[in-house]
Amino acid sequence: MVMIAVPAMLLAALLGSGNAAPARTHAFRVAYVDTTKPDLAPLAAKMKERKILEAAAEMLSALRLPRTLTLKAESCGEANAWYDPPTGVITFCYELVRDFVKSASKSGKFNLTPEQAVIGPFLFIVLHETAHAVFAELAVPVLGREEDAADQVAAYAATQ
Repeated sequence: MVMIAVPAMLLAALLGSGNAAPARTHAFRVAYVDTTKPDLAPLAAKMKERKILEAAAEMLSALRLPRTLTLKAESCGEANAWYDPPTGVITFCYELVRDFVKSASKSGKFNLTPEQAVIGPFLFIVLHETAHAVFAELAVPVLGREEDAADQVAAYAATQ
């Protein structure tokens, strides 16, 4: 029951109730930090050109949060992503996306295009890190490990 109640409560918080104020249309800003790493520069340029973070921000635009958050892509020196509560920034490392691109070459046996093989895991990470942000911004109590709760919320949201 708890495993169902937590995602249901969080989904209600994410989407708001019918009596709540209208959703803010600019709940997220985006930022692409240029990289000096030659192997990541083409990927960074492609993400910016295709407006990947803008698409993620649009997908998340129904969220009702007390402040505007930032989706940021930058070179971090490792394949990672995280939410920083003091700054309200969700960071996606170019190295993580590079790893998704490398893995995409092995996706043929699943009948996925390389683009689908990158978008799927990236979307999951967006939802996972956004769940951390929602927990922090709305002071959502989390039973058990926060990482597990963020995974559950991301998986639930991805199937909706």
